[in-house]
Amino acid sequence: RRSSSLSSSLSRSMSEQTIGKLAPMIDRVGLAFYTAYAHVEDVSAHLASIHNSDTRDRDRYGLLPLTSCILSSQELLLGLLYRTDLCDFRVGVDKFALGVAVSDILSSFKSVLDIAAALDREEGGNRDVEKRIIAQNQNGSTNTEPSSFFDQLAKAESLGLLSAGTKEAISSSLRIMGDNSPSSKYVRIDSKTVESLQHLNDALALGSDTNFALPLSDKSEENYCHLALAVPSLVRKSHENVEGGIEPSSHGPEDYIFQITHVILEHFFWYIENVLFAQPAGVENDGASLIILKHVLDTCTCVLGTLDYMLLADFHPLRVAVHGSSGFFSLAWHRIQAWFKRTFRATTKAMKLDHVHLCPEMFAQQTLYLQRLDRASASFRTMGFRHYALAERTIGSNSMGSAGKSFEQMQGAFLKHPSAEYNAAKYRVHEYTNVKYASFIGLGTQAVLDDANAALGNNVMAQDEVGYVDDDKGKGSNCGGEPALSRKFLVEMERCFVESDVQAFVGLFNTDNCRVEHPPGTLPYLGAKVKAYFQNFMKRHPVIHSFKCSSETAGHITVEVDADLFDSTRVQYQIKGDCVLDANDGSILRLLISGLVDMSATLCENDQRDFVWTGSNLSDPQSLEKTY
Repeated sequence: RRSSSLSSSLSRSMSEQTIGKLAPMIDRVGLAFYTAYAHVEDVSAHLASIHNSDTRDRDRYGLLPLTSCILSSQELLLGLLYRTDLCDFRVGVDKFALGVAVSDILSSFKSVLDIAAALDREEGGNRDVEKRIIAQNQNGSTNTEPSSFFDQLAKAESLGLLSAGTKEAISSSLRIMGDNSPSSKYVRIDSKTVESLQHLNDALALGSDTNFALPLSDKSEENYCHLALAVPSLVRKSHENVEGGIEPSSHGPEDYIFQITHVILEHFFWYIENVLFAQPAGVENDGASLIILKHVLDTCTCVLGTLDYMLLADFHPLRVAVHGSSGFFSLAWHRIQAWFKRTFRATTKAMKLDHVHLCPEMFAQQTLYLQRLDRASASFRTMGFRHYALAERTIGSNSMGSAGKSFEQMQGAFLKHPSAEYNAAKYRVHEYTNVKYASFIGLGTQAVLDDANAALGNNVMAQDEVGYVDDDKGKGSNCGGEPALSRKFLVEMERCFVESDVQAFVGLFNTDNCRVEHPPGTLPYLGAKVKAYFQNFMKRHPVIHSFKCSSETAGHITVEVDADLFDSTRVQYQIKGDCVLDANDGSILRLLISGLVDMSATLCENDQRDFVWTGSNLSDPQSLEKTY
């Protein structure tokens, strides 16, 4: 309600459609600001007009709206570079690095287009392209239509005002606009923009065979302005230099980059929700749209990276101006997150996930779909983590996000796998495989380490001596005599495991000179790292009912284990081997034990895999070296 010069330019850029949507959000100020700032309603209306009932049936993967997403985003990014090169003289602005980053984003745009076009060709073959041309806005051409930033960049180039980074980005743009790009099938460029593109292509010496002057049967078919400038022209209105100053942005010098990043993301979020999520889901389908989804989300991660080029001193005043609003208020982002949860749940509810993970050959269709879904999900979480890392870099991890979220809350929102059961199944198979090939764990690592040490002239036996000899070579070995394991010692060992007391377990060892191998001969836990052995054991057995220890002869230990596996299955098995104590203080020097739970019956009874290296003579270093 307050009159403010800071908000006036933003309000000038709002369409009537956006203003109409803000009324129900009067009590949700952060959401209302984000909806207006990111032009959420304008993006939605524009792309929906392109992906309408006339084109949807012939364009399964939404190449038409995807092209518009990319062209609009490209204009916004080129506008950023133009403004940075010609108007931004602040100390610390890294123009070259920003240009290269935008070049990388534009290259990812081109890759997404190529992937979508390849899937479209695979499914539909050669289609009638003319029927898929995106129609011009029904209002037709007018003399007031905004011009492309290609026109302004061409003029700036002729005056020698462009940085090397911006030229790199323009090179990537020209590949999107060239006649070999998938976008060329749907875009009819006006003569003024074609002239600018040709000028830039010649100036950057990118080759004379690129043709931007696509054939026009009728001037009314020119549609680049409609596809690429409909939303960017609204954004530009809020950054016009109405007072004649050199910095037109309403909320400071970082306002434009902060705004366009969210506008671009909303373009791709719309495409994900309305095109890719509209495809049939489930194992019975090939999930080809998930391939595009993964790459679109990777591109969104790159787009977020542009915010790394803000100057923090100027970003903080902007953050105050938008207090209570941030990308966390994107409803589309939350809907995409919920979609992954629903889809994982619906896909996996009737599956035996352990078998699918372990024996993909027996479940080919399920494996293919799940892998595509999981890769896309990982890309979504990577985008969230990129946002998390960006926030940490800009405001520090002790701060609260502008939406009132702590960094701990952000971790839970961004990084957690959407399906707890799917994630747990992978852990079960991982543990099963660890046990199955336990006699081989770490031996490859040890072989490489030994070779590296030998090449450097180091003592390759140094690690093997830990737990066997004194650190001080002038003294006699404390291993001699092999003290008997007292009843008190055995009871304390049992208590550590039953009560999950990791500190007490570590306290049983001489952490200056000790080792644990389980089974013997595998990569050891040395010194204080015996803590990691205990923690891994407890992850495998979250509940230990009993851990009965006994010792019939000095230096030897036998343990009867009764515990629950991570999947709540109760198991019993025996562990036995060497437990050698320091003669001086009774601490453990080495614990070399064998005996592992048999999980095959309870977990993966259909396992048919057996790798050839399991038959190697694992005690023979030369045989092991040949394996690698």
